[in-house]
Amino acid sequence: MMAGSNEQKRYMELVRLLNQYGYEYHVRDNPTVPDAVYDSLIAELKQMEHDHPELVSADSPTHRIGGEPLKNFEKYTHRQRMMSLQDCFGDDEARA
Repeated sequence: MMAGSNEQKRYMELVRLLNQYGYEYHVRDNPTVPDAVYDSLIAELKQMEHDHPELVSADSPTHRIGGEPLKNFEKYTHRQRMMSLQDCFGDDEARA
């Protein structure tokens, strides 16, 4: 199914917002939205990209991780590999 202009506009808005929020969080260390808001928007974007692959753009935040961290962040080496929870939205998902 081809996306209409409303879907395309929403997709572009999601990409813009999520890129802005990602920059604020990862680069500026100054997030302006709660993690739950970011996570729900990224889930919406992923669903749109699944449903309408013709909309996917190279600047989509689903195609990269984070950004350049601030210079004053200290590096830390974990004793064990840290595993991602892949945006779990509840205890049951985390346990699974």
